[in-house]
Amino acid sequence: MTATNATADRQAPPTVTAVTVGSGPDLAVGALPATVDVKAGQATPLNPVVQNVGDQAASGGVTLVLDTMSGGGYDFGGGFSNCFYGGVAAMVCHFDTVIQPGTSYELATPVPLTAGQQALSGDGLLYGWDVKGGAIDTQLGGGTSGKGAPLTLVPAPASQLARTPVDINYDNNVRVSELHLVTSYDLAVTAPHGITGTVGHTADATFGVRNAGSVPTSVFPGTKDITAGVIVLLPNGVSVSVLPKDCELVPQGPPPVQNGTTSGDLHGLLAHAGFGTHAVARFGGSDSGSGPDGPMYACAVRHVLKPGAQAGFTFGLKPTKALKQATGLAGVIGSQNDNDPADDVAEFTVTATKATATATPTPTHSTPATPSPSPTGGLAHTGGGSDALPLAAAGLGAVLLGAASVLLTRRRRQGGHA
Repeated sequence: MTATNATADRQAPPTVTAVTVGSGPDLAVGALPATVDVKAGQATPLNPVVQNVGDQAASGGVTLVLDTMSGGGYDFGGGFSNCFYGGVAAMVCHFDTVIQPGTSYELATPVPLTAGQQALSGDGLLYGWDVKGGAIDTQLGGGTSGKGAPLTLVPAPASQLARTPVDINYDNNVRVSELHLVTSYDLAVTAPHGITGTVGHTADATFGVRNAGSVPTSVFPGTKDITAGVIVLLPNGVSVSVLPKDCELVPQGPPPVQNGTTSGDLHGLLAHAGFGTHAVARFGGSDSGSGPDGPMYACAVRHVLKPGAQAGFTFGLKPTKALKQATGLAGVIGSQNDNDPADDVAEFTVTATKATATATPTPTHSTPATPSPSPTGGLAHTGGGSDALPLAAAGLGAVLLGAASVLLTRRRRQGGHA
């Protein structure tokens, strides 16, 4: 189809759009909530609606597919005999129901979704429908069939109809919802908002962690006594003159390799860290025009924190050059899925002036504060918003890898075992 559009530029070429015209069944999936809450130890019912928005019946049967973007961590139950579990997709069910044009069906029994030990908050739930023998259906082999009664379809109420345009293609067959693992475990970072002082003089700054949840912290698997980690990433131009106990500099470069594998449970630590799109996004506004690029430190909390309890590490920070609100970052790592990753990370700034020969050095101090919510409900962002590049992708992954290595290496030197 070629269309000549009204434009101020009469020399603009025509717009050419490819249009596919077809006749047949067109299955569309009704949208589940954009975020699906899953509580530990409880089953969340899933019931995606299927509607035929085409002009012909889906007479050969239909197929339901359920899976997660990570491919694991969550379990789809029911044990239905017409469903296959653990194949190409986590759960695939086949139905002989003929779906006429304009009709919608839902599951007679919702599929129970539960969170396993490795479930991660922020995972994606993939769900959709296809006709028997369709492009999706033919790729969904393997798995083991359930041993229970078959899952069946029943007509869906009018309010459950999928409101998706007719397109005779697969754009409306599959959707994705975010999975939010609802837990009682929540750590929050504590950090100064701003640190001010004079070049060459030490300022005290305390970084720490607060148990904002309703259950005590627990020891990381494979460690002797580490229950939480605090990460401090300083801006360039700031050195550490006083290092707190149980804190160490994170070496630059990849984490050490021991026994042929990445040391300890690094992947487990990263998985539990909870840094994602809700964490601080791209940095801006520092004196260098970029994010923190100074030294990184990791601190190990070696005791259980009860709800409301805190642990802090006071650093002696010495600016080595004049700074104007240079940006730093503090973060926490816990041993379990965090219910609110937004309070796991906080920014802080460092401002330092040069000392004069005749003037008394400016007293150095920090303004203590916990992370302050932004107008959108998360931590204040310095650029990009919650849908910008996650800090994990911009370098926090490397920070955590190195920090986790330090924590685990310290534990080994003190007699722990993996």
